Amino acid sequence: MEIDENHAEHWLPSDGHLTIRLDRHDGTLFADSILVGLIACSQRATQLIRFCITESTSRYTIIICYRITPYGTYQQGKLAMQILIVQAQPDAASFSAAVEAAFTKGAEAAGHSVDAVNLPNDGFSPGFGQADLDHYHGKAPVPDDVRDHQVRVDAADALVLVFPVYWWSFPAVLKGWIDRVFIGGWAFRFEEGKVVGTMRDIPVYLLGVGGGGNDGYTKHGYYTAFDTQVTTGIFKFCGIQRIHAHLLLDVESGAEYRDAHLETVEELGRSIA
Repeated sequence: MEIDENHAEHWLPSDGHLTIRLDRHDGTLFADSILVGLIACSQRATQLIRFCITESTSRYTIIICYRITPYGTYQQGKLAMQILIVQAQPDAASFSAAVEAAFTKGAEAAGHSVDAVNLPNDGFSPGFGQADLDHYHGKAPVPDDVRDHQVRVDAADALVLVFPVYWWSFPAVLKGWIDRVFIGGWAFRFEEGKVVGTMRDIPVYLLGVGGGGNDGYTKHGYYTAFDTQVTTGIFKFCGIQRIHAHLLLDVESGAEYRDAHLETVEELGRSIA
């Protein structure tokens, strides 16, 4: 399979995501031809993040994610990070929103940039629907909304999830985001009968807001359950090892608890590395 103008569509957008779709036929794929466009990004430093090929009945889809970084992103001798914050709480007056704002304040004070997603307010659909199933069965490409979120994760140097604790777990919209975005072929793959995580080992911060207290979480084993289900069951499964889980509890017990949490979170944002 050779890339030429007769059977290939090429895009090299500035958002760091290149997709090439090719009709299937016999032959050889020349990866150098695909990557040559990345070398041509003038006056910017380009970093390849992900290169993958998916196969369907009639065509190959080649997805290349890369970062185009303008000059001048070093702050006090340290490379500034791109941080993706995924928020699961729609209420701008909530403590979860205050947590996001505190983390952002600390991160930006340290010279980092923040890309923020509010899943409910941005209209993300958490249901694993027919389009997702069709992709799972190799009948269709990754749904556009899923691919857009994968691109934003791929472009990030750190991932932060902010969420209220509902029934000892993620809210449905955040669980659905994991279900739809962290899929096989992107977050993990099967290799000789084993699962291999394929995500870059970027730092992940899990900031859960809870009205309960430490005694109840300890008594009912929630810390262990959270570590098993989320830290290990999701992120380590996908190849990420640097996971920082912070359950911000007792938020309904007084302003002193909330103020202390916000100070902690702002310092987390400032010291992220």
